[in-house]
Amino acid sequence: MKKLESKKRYVLPGDFITTAPLRLQDNVVLEGKRIISTTIGLSDVSADSVRVISLNGIYMPKIDDLVIGTIQSIFGNSWFADINSCYQGMLLGQDVFGRGSYPTTSEMKERLDKGDIIFARIA
Repeated sequence: MKKLESKKRYVLPGDFITTAPLRLQDNVVLEGKRIISTTIGLSDVSADSVRVISLNGIYMPKIDDLVIGTIQSIFGNSWFADINSCYQGMLLGQDVFGRGSYPTTSEMKERLDKGDIIFARIA
């Protein structure tokens, strides 16, 4: 097997990245035995996978990503936050107040209100 280069490099659509037998992640395709970029970005080759980190487009949240969001609204037992993505972040009241709790809107506003900044993990 070829020695993998851990350094990230800029790639364009169609650029060759590696021939190593790796798990394909974001923005790459397999053409024969060659792994090719499908977007403009930074190639990221790790011990078991390869991906291209896109330099344009929108953020697509993934499980376990850490995000910073701004509370936009409260509806039911949930807060909705802008996480600079095509999706809104949703923080459940039970994640803040504990399981089986049913906080009122005023109790929720005391804890977090519109404009407040949160740091959360995507689940």
